[in-house]
Amino acid sequence: MSVMKAHRASWHWLIPGTDEEPHGKVAWACVPEASAALHVRDLRSYPAVNGGQAKVNDWSLAIQIVNSRSRDVVEPFSDWQVEIAAEIVRYSWAKYPNLKHVVSHALLDPERCSDPGAHFPWKRFRDLVLNGAGDMY
Repeated sequence: MSVMKAHRASWHWLIPGTDEEPHGKVAWACVPEASAALHVRDLRSYPAVNGGQAKVNDWSLAIQIVNSRSRDVVEPFSDWQVEIAAEIVRYSWAKYPNLKHVVSHALLDPERCSDPGAHFPWKRFRDLVLNGAGDMY
């Protein structure tokens, strides 16, 4: 008998997908910011992020944007998803001025994660993070 190991995952914030009723209305705070969210495998690290320190879950904040995470299927991110994600980053930077990097799950754990991927509007997201647009705080 084969036993599959269950993968646990959690995020600090969850932004609903376009086919979910709360889309455009609310993003959920799921794990307290002071606690580790299990969004990448714990031994993962990336040299350019936080000096290459492992245990990313212990020192990072995770935002999950619900979307097809397939490398083959392109599901566009809604304007609202991009805007609320940028607002969460702006909020986090205001609250935690030592935060330095915004990176994708795919960068930190490429064998397991492909999100948000090349189809995420990175330039627009960056501009919203740096310049703001309707801040929530």
